Amino acid sequence: MHLNTSRFNGHYASASRADGFPVPTAHAPEVIGTALKLLREIWRPGLMYKKASVILLDLRDAGAVKSRKTLARRCFPGTA
Repeated sequence: MHLNTSRFNGHYASASRADGFPVPTAHAPEVIGTALKLLREIWRPGLMYKKASVILLDLRDAGAVKSRKTLARRCFPGTA
């Protein structure tokens, strides 16, 4: 997540945060929830933001990733 104000309004501010997922996901609410969590961490009240961006890294074809259940079993034995 990245936010910045205009460079031309007298006070420039910029902030970024990154996060990842322990298990690959294509579940939009999970991705959006993480983006909103990061936004809450870097938001500064009173600033007039010009731009916000979200960059998704390490994207893969769904067929190339093992199932979430298999990955959960490997990451958290005894829970899935």
